[in-house]
Amino acid sequence: MAASNSSSINNASSILRDTIEDFGLTRESTVWEPKDTSFIDSYLVYASLSESSSHPPMPEWSSYKITLPRGSRSPTLLNGYAVSPSHHAYVTFCVQLTATEASPLPRITAMRYRDMLADNYISACSPGAMAKLRWLGVANILHQGSRSTFKQVFRLADMNILSRSTVAVYPSIDLTDRPELRDLLLRDPFTRGVLALLHHHAGELGHAFVKRFVFISEGYEDHEHSGEPSPLELRLNLVVELGRPGGEGGDASAKNDLKAPLANL
Repeated sequence: MAASNSSSINNASSILRDTIEDFGLTRESTVWEPKDTSFIDSYLVYASLSESSSHPPMPEWSSYKITLPRGSRSPTLLNGYAVSPSHHAYVTFCVQLTATEASPLPRITAMRYRDMLADNYISACSPGAMAKLRWLGVANILHQGSRSTFKQVFRLADMNILSRSTVAVYPSIDLTDRPELRDLLLRDPFTRGVLALLHHHAGELGHAFVKRFVFISEGYEDHEHSGEPSPLELRLNLVVELGRPGGEGGDASAKNDLKAPLANL
């Protein structure tokens, strides 16, 4: 785990994939707001410049939403997201596939987040695009369980989450002797969702693995205040960079440490 105000802490898929249409869902384009993807743009620009890519360094985004059919009693919006095909990037703005008030939580749709993400990305790019997917992001995390994960990750890195800072977790390095960190990644809904995506869509993704998780705090200006900041006052974002066997950072040794629990995701 490394710190700074930036700190560092298989199955083959079937050719036929689940689509949102299979589950009676609809997809519509929405208006992209630059602020919604600004947290990940610097990573994409740096990678683009470092690789002397032919496409412009600044990513171009298209945003969409997944909804239930009109007239449904359940909440209409299930998923909001954006895709940058040129930079092989996908950002989740919001996702709600289960009801929030009942226990146990009933599903609003039988479609899984991992499969929705895969279909969303391919629909915006091309059938073979998953093999080059490199960046995943989650913007402005509101889920209380995930926000708790952020707090614990920052604590393990001895970083102040109320200050503008980042903590990067490199599984091939940081999970070898950090069981608490490993358990956090397997329990958190978003990191767990990424691991499930890599497991269930391994073939399409070229057997990708997580090169790093980057936990981002945008800071809380009034951090001397004793009260707990609300999600709107303390924005938390997640960036995930994927690697491929044989590529740069291609040591996927930590994949074995996470592989056993993945069958149940």
